[in-house]
Amino acid sequence: MTKNTIDFIGGLGNQLFQYAFYVYVKNMYPKDDISVFTERYNIINDNKGFQLDSYFDLDFSFTSKKEVNKITRGEGFLSRCINKVLGYKENYIIEREDCFIDSSNCKSRLNSDHFYRGLWQDYRYALAYRDEIVKSLKFNFSDDELVFLNNIVNNSSIPTISLHVRRGDYYSNDKYKDILGNICDQSYYENSLEFIRNQLQSKFSILVFSDDIQWVKDNYKFLEKFDVKYLEGFTDKQDLYLMSICQHNIICNSTFSWWGAWLNNNSGKIVVMPSFWFKNVKSNKYQVPGWKAF
Repeated sequence: MTKNTIDFIGGLGNQLFQYAFYVYVKNMYPKDDISVFTERYNIINDNKGFQLDSYFDLDFSFTSKKEVNKITRGEGFLSRCINKVLGYKENYIIEREDCFIDSSNCKSRLNSDHFYRGLWQDYRYALAYRDEIVKSLKFNFSDDELVFLNNIVNNSSIPTISLHVRRGDYYSNDKYKDILGNICDQSYYENSLEFIRNQLQSKFSILVFSDDIQWVKDNYKFLEKFDVKYLEGFTDKQDLYLMSICQHNIICNSTFSWWGAWLNNNSGKIVVMPSFWFKNVKSNKYQVPGWKAF
């Protein structure tokens, strides 16, 4: 039996996009085995490691580095050139910016093992099997913790909106600041709240999520005119769950809050997102039909 291996790297939001692609490939090739490769976390000091199997009730088969090398016959450019000269099939699939993978461009990949590397941040992979993905992503909280978290949102008699402000490495890391920083500024959040207020025509409360809550309190004074609560001291797992049970979501250019909104099962939810995800790059691959972009 052939096997498809999906490479995982990055933080929780990135991993969830890679998981959506994992489910997509599993359904595209239902007779194949499927596994995950997570050993790059051992050599890259980034984020918190592979989190999906500890945050959710998910069971994965893991592929070793030795097995990956056997599939790809080496990952370097030289190895790939040699493989091409020798006539080996391309088993190492790297995501291309302009390519959406489906059965029409994968016909030649049948009957052999393949290794997929990429971020796969395209809402179409998640949308194709939304019900399966959402159903499988069950947070593994204890009963007491679940009651505690649900009460934070459900104790309010009015709709609750999650509002995510990403700071951290978007501003402390020059590499990220140049391409990700200053996209979601104060005017973005003001316009987003005004849009939701016009849509709801009723009172609402706001839960503010941020990796720098004090900065938000000091700089976004306009929030004080709303019924607002600043969440502090919660884990990223708890934050993601709380976002997902809010009635509506204002996300930033962050895969973390994107998934908070995506996992929101409220049929009448309003989701507002930035029209640009990176500097000079529109958010087309992230803009789910029905989500409003500013």
